[in-house]
Amino acid sequence: MQTLKRKASTMTQQLIKLEQARRGISAHDERYRQTDYEEASPFFENPRGVLIHRVRSLYRLEVSWSSEWWIVEYWCENSGRTDAVDSGLVFDPGSKLICTRCEANAIAKGKKTSSELAGRHVCTGVVRAMNTCCTNESN
Repeated sequence: MQTLKRKASTMTQQLIKLEQARRGISAHDERYRQTDYEEASPFFENPRGVLIHRVRSLYRLEVSWSSEWWIVEYWCENSGRTDAVDSGLVFDPGSKLICTRCEANAIAKGKKTSSELAGRHVCTGVVRAMNTCCTNESN
């Protein structure tokens, strides 16, 4: 297990204790080496996504034929990939919405609310597909 190393001057919030990763890649494929992290920032901002997700677990994958990368598992059961460990990990989600499913699942497991982690009120939300071409027809 590893802990993210951060400079004391940039750390304004507390790292959270992470859960064990749901996927054990190394156990299924010996070509991969998986390193789980014990602590990380509480939120992850996927640059291709709309919502901020709550971090459930974080691990690094290494293989001999490629550079390393990190997998972030969210409380909503989804996951994301990043090529730099600090890329996307944030302490404060800003004005963006926290994934409602992440929030509900984390609270159900006894974790602090996003507002408690951020030290202020944080809004939650969902992304919904919406028909914009045939609004007068029923599907």
